[in-house]
Amino acid sequence: PVDPTLSVYEAIFVRQGFADPQNEQRWNKVLRLTKMMHDSGVKILSGTDIPNFELVPGESLHHELELLVEAGINTSDVMKIATKNGAEALDLMNQTGTIELGKQADILILSANPVETIENTKRICRVISNGRIIERSN
Repeated sequence: PVDPTLSVYEAIFVRQGFADPQNEQRWNKVLRLTKMMHDSGVKILSGTDIPNFELVPGESLHHELELLVEAGINTSDVMKIATKNGAEALDLMNQTGTIELGKQADILILSANPVETIENTKRICRVISNGRIIERSN
């Protein structure tokens, strides 16, 4: 499995600007390589290497998913990357990674479908954590 940590590369190449003309080429190459790995069957994971480059927990993961889509991976696959792939990579599929009876799960209830547009992962209206429903307003 590979965690491409696109947020880190974005911070290095994009946020610093393209003053160095090769940075834009490097960034595009990182995106292409990520897509090539995915298309070749490499198990892609989602992670951001917090606290590097002032990345914010939670927010940076949502952005990482957006960057995976920017790399050309379809949103349905990105949702698997964000959930199932990590559990498979850690050999925890019997405990987590999918919503099934008997598995551990914290669940985000969204107000819009993230498969339609990945930015919808941020449209959280409630969370189920340890069997408790937590409303967004709380």
